[in-house]
Amino acid sequence: MDERLTYTKKEAGMFLTGLFGQNLIYNVVTAGLYYYFQNVICLPAVALGWIFAIARIWDAINDPMMGSIVDRTRTKWGKCKPYLLFAPLVICVVTCVSFLNGNYAVAKENGNTTAMVLIVTWAAISYVLWGMSYTAGDVPLWGVISRMSEVEKDRANLIALARIVSSVAAGLGIVSVVALCSASSCVSFFSFLCFEQIPKKIANATDTPESNREISIVNGVLLSELCRLDVIGVAVSPHVVFKNIHLP
Repeated sequence: MDERLTYTKKEAGMFLTGLFGQNLIYNVVTAGLYYYFQNVICLPAVALGWIFAIARIWDAINDPMMGSIVDRTRTKWGKCKPYLLFAPLVICVVTCVSFLNGNYAVAKENGNTTAMVLIVTWAAISYVLWGMSYTAGDVPLWGVISRMSEVEKDRANLIALARIVSSVAAGLGIVSVVALCSASSCVSFFSFLCFEQIPKKIANATDTPESNREISIVNGVLLSELCRLDVIGVAVSPHVVFKNIHLP
């Protein structure tokens, strides 16, 4: 009889639930930020290209760095669990502030060069910070798999299921964003989710700095609620995982 420790069906299900929520949130927010940068605060295409290029380059450096940090972590909760518990809170805050920015088109129309530079700079910083906060939760989440089972076959099966679930979540995220963008037309698609609750002046005056600021706040609040999927998934899953399995 094989006495090696492995996960139960319930533990695997909780882990995959957290992974689904995380990937869904990632794709919704990523597409949402692109829409926000391009259509709400009207960043120029060149600035958008540089922002996303710099973020991708930094991701290539940041991911192995985070892996090394997790590997060297020593706590009473283990290596991964501290990040899984607290990273969603950081993601929630960074997501909200990422949707708080000025309007580049208005600043350009007023000839305010300083404001234009600050708007682009904050967009770049907030986007990179959002990617870093996501990485702080993503790397430990995938690292949990190696600690859920001592059986190599079980780990391989869970990895295969995890990839399928993450792909489905990513697809649903993109499809939902495209559908909401089409439905909301010129209004921010996140604002469209609660259109009936948004004052008419916001919906009909999206080209003013004040209305854009209010829409940004609505976006942040909605995304913080969406992040509960991530919090519930990645915070509850490791609790179940480590309840029966005690690996270093």
